[in-house]
Amino acid sequence: MDDRCLRVVRLRLPGLTELLYVLRQHGRSVDDERYPGAERLLAADGHVVAATSPSRLIAANVGDGALAAPVQPGMLVLDVRAVGHRLGRSPMRWTGTTRGAIVEFDDLVWDAAATCDDMDWAERVRDGAGFHALYDFVWGDANEPPPGAQRRALWGAMVAQLGDHLVVVDRHRQL
Repeated sequence: MDDRCLRVVRLRLPGLTELLYVLRQHGRSVDDERYPGAERLLAADGHVVAATSPSRLIAANVGDGALAAPVQPGMLVLDVRAVGHRLGRSPMRWTGTTRGAIVEFDDLVWDAAATCDDMDWAERVRDGAGFHALYDFVWGDANEPPPGAQRRALWGAMVAQLGDHLVVVDRHRQL
């Protein structure tokens, strides 16, 4: 049985007024040897394709880099901007939504690094002393998270890395 499906991910990133949408293909690994567990994102020319609406994103999913699978109803919503603010709080005050967003964003950035085939970026994502330390803390693999200022700096660095690897398709720019 083929469990492949496409999932729309809605992102609210710091510094942007518009929401962005990316397309993730569940059940299709990028390269399990080099990027274990990474799922393919819609990409073009070494960048993850994002759009300002889900319909533009689905319409952009054509051509050589197309992801083939049915689109799953609903979408994953990640408010990256809000979580960035919440990281300054004590981890005891993090809600389930905040913890879930940390894990999902870590996974999304890992998927993006793998999709772009950027080993340097992938190593920074999975660095246990870096951004992945938040993921490890949420999953109980670490007793303490990084200090508050470091958490926010790590989060900001990963947001910037993702932003550097996005190409946005909107009514003014098509692939």
